[in-house]
Amino acid sequence: MAAGQGAELLRPPTSSGRATFLELFFDLAFVVALTRVSQRFAGLSDDTGWALVTGFGRTLLLFLALWLIWSHTAWITSRYEPERPIIQAVVVGTMFAGLIMAVTLPRAMEERALPFTAAYLMVMVVRPLVVAAALRGHPRRLVPFRLAAWASASVPLWLAGALGPDRLRLQQMFLIALGESILVIGVVFSGADYSAGRAAAFAVAFATSALLWRIYFHRAGLLLSDALDRAVMPGRLGAASERTHLLIVLSVLVTSVGYELVIDHPFGQPRPSWLLFVVGGPMLFLVARMRLEYEIFGRVSRSRMIGLVALLLFTPALARWAPMVGLSVVAGVLALVALLDALRSWGQPLEVPASPIGREASDVRDSEA
Repeated sequence: MAAGQGAELLRPPTSSGRATFLELFFDLAFVVALTRVSQRFAGLSDDTGWALVTGFGRTLLLFLALWLIWSHTAWITSRYEPERPIIQAVVVGTMFAGLIMAVTLPRAMEERALPFTAAYLMVMVVRPLVVAAALRGHPRRLVPFRLAAWASASVPLWLAGALGPDRLRLQQMFLIALGESILVIGVVFSGADYSAGRAAAFAVAFATSALLWRIYFHRAGLLLSDALDRAVMPGRLGAASERTHLLIVLSVLVTSVGYELVIDHPFGQPRPSWLLFVVGGPMLFLVARMRLEYEIFGRVSRSRMIGLVALLLFTPALARWAPMVGLSVVAGVLALVALLDALRSWGQPLEVPASPIGREASDVRDSEA
């Protein structure tokens, strides 16, 4: 009986595929948010060099949050009957949250971070729970529950980024991007027809994200705040680290595109262009992570160089194999990097940051004095 009641929310196969007036109204409201993104991009016109690149990366991350909200709303209205009052309330509530995000977006990385974050989390966490409750006992209710669970995993990251001090937001940007990549994995797998191949791709994609997290926070990523406190010229180190984290965030976003492609077509025809995402994203991550390690300690570990060389050597062969093979090889290489990191640091005390950035200028001033 409960399943029958919940089934009333599902969009029947005979339902018109045309967008309803409410959906069109939501799209109009979403245009406002996209306009604010365009304005933020336009505000970068006077920036140059890394300031321009950094601003672009931050705006891209905000756009990703908006894109997730729009795509999830489109998913809801395509699977549930938009004429039902509860679905209409969900869409209108999403529209209101979207407008809050639009208003706060120009300064969403600064003093308006909290309202932007609160609006985003209300949509990504509360909305699927409302849909799940409306479905009552219907088996389909597990899908929005899974979406809410995936989104909830990123809640501490968003809140820490919004409430924490500015110097912690570099790490928070990485964690948020990583959290969104995991959310993409869950959303794509939830929406795809189940198969053993897609389930395997889902598991490997999650393992890859976990390895990216492990490699990032091993030593250098964990000591970034301490390195800024100890730096001779913390401003210069902070600027360099900001540029590096832009590359790290970009690498995670690129890698998440690879997840989506592989989960959709795990054993499809080989497409060399997909290697840009499946392999190129992790390669960019390793390069940026080596740069971060140098900024913190003045050296680069062999494990990351070994991983980068291995991916370069495997790439030509992977162009002839199914996407699932490519993602599995990437996960294996990252696992090797994480293992080598663990073996090198086994039983060793935590290193003290010794950033070389600004040290030369300080030595010159001391000699002149």
